This record gives sequence, C-alpha cells and structure tokens, in this order.
Amino acid sequence: MTKLTKSNLFKVYDSKPETPMDKTTRVVRQMVEEETEQRLAKISRLRNTRLEREANTPSEMTAKTARKRDPLEPFQNDDKASTKLLCVECSAWQQALQSG
Repeated sequence: MTKLTKSNLFKVYDSKPETPMDKTTRVVRQMVEEETEQRLAKISRLRNTRLEREANTPSEMTAKTARKRDPLEPFQNDDKASTKLLCVECSAWQQALQSG
C-alpha cells in the first residue's frame, strides 16, 4: 500500500481560464463598487456641509418654519365680510354648475 501524502491524497485541479463573460462581470462589478464608494463619499460630504451650514445659521431656519398657515383659517374667522364673500362665491359657483 502506498503512503498517503498531500500530493497524492488530494487531486490538484487547474483553475479554468477566465472567460470573456467572467472578465466583463469582474470589470463591471469593480466599476459599480467604485461608483458606490464615490456616491457615498459625496453624500457624506454634502450632509456634513449641510449640517455645518445649519449649525451656523439657525435663525433663518426657525424663521421659515416659525408659523405654518392653517388651511381652514378663512372659514374659522367670525368676520362677516369674509363670510359674505364666501357666500357670494358659493352662489356664483352653484349658478355656474346649474347653467353649465
């Protein structure tokens, strides 16, 4: 019986040569990985710039978001002039619907 060694116990297989499709796949994956790294670096850079800008100018941001207008505000007013205006607009709209 022969003595078992690493060279005669395991068969050594030569790796297959790279096909054109394998080469294309490798190159495309490398390109996609590079684009992803560049995109993530850009996102990080822009986020840091935005956060720094917001930290330096907080008064502008609070002025913009200080008061949001209520969409129902004209209907909640007790002013008779606005109520009359709404009634005139409503009746004109109803007349237009009936005649059209």
